Amino acid sequence: MLALPISGITPASSPIFQGPKLSPMSELMFTTGISEAPEIRCRPRLQQPASLPRWRPVQGCGFRGFWMRLRLAGDGMLVAEYSTGIDPAASARARALEAALKARAPAGIVASMPGIRSLAIIHDPVRLTTRALSKLLEKLDAGLTTASEAPSSRWILPVCYEQPHGLDLDECAGKLKITVDELIARHLAGRYTALMVGSYPGHPYLGGLDPSLYLPRRVPPRVRVPRGSVAMAELMTNVYPVEAPGGWNVLGCTAAILFDLRWESPSLLSAGDEITFRRVGLEEHDTLYAAFEAGTLHPREACR
Repeated sequence: MLALPISGITPASSPIFQGPKLSPMSELMFTTGISEAPEIRCRPRLQQPASLPRWRPVQGCGFRGFWMRLRLAGDGMLVAEYSTGIDPAASARARALEAALKARAPAGIVASMPGIRSLAIIHDPVRLTTRALSKLLEKLDAGLTTASEAPSSRWILPVCYEQPHGLDLDECAGKLKITVDELIARHLAGRYTALMVGSYPGHPYLGGLDPSLYLPRRVPPRVRVPRGSVAMAELMTNVYPVEAPGGWNVLGCTAAILFDLRWESPSLLSAGDEITFRRVGLEEHDTLYAAFEAGTLHPREACR
């Protein structure tokens, strides 16, 4: 196998080459629609396999073996990518880069959006040119450590796996050749990290699913998935903050509200947050649902 010219890392052993490839639609979504945008910087130039993208190596920092690639997304957006697939470590590095960028707070930055494997930065090209921003990102990236990421919150979300909420429980258990109780137990045992929040307002993509629960998305997808549905697909689990179309396998439902425009911070969860699930029965679920809806209970207090 041909090795990359940095620390003996090979495509098979490097974290950025592990995990499933994103579908074309997911590729567009997770890179803000610019997966085919031109690469603008790949220094230093190293001899690498022609079949692999040229990434800038990261050396002497807490994130070992990662490479950053910068891509243009028009006149006022630059995207820093750290992986070719779904990788929690790459997501963590993108969040660390965002924290470092916010700490520096250069004039001309309009907004930044961390994704599953990248950070998108919107900037005013008159006040901050693409060349200047590129150099700044490379400098910040070189100084990142595992302690650079912004502080995260921990949440415990109540989940009811009973019917009528466990729409796909029996089918999933059958495909995995395990009992429904074993499926629920494995799902509850996970400690999940919000790799990104997006697609729908407040919609978390949670990494950390037990690989033994790997299942593809449903084909065809449902036209309507109820709000609060807790579902899984491939190597992730998620929670639908609103009723929406979707193809994830629905295991249960949480009464917790994940997004409300009346809150000071409308989204309950943020990228990097840690989430665990707590099983509740149908009666407790209905009680919590009514309390959250009435406003007598707030998820920021009840889901800690």
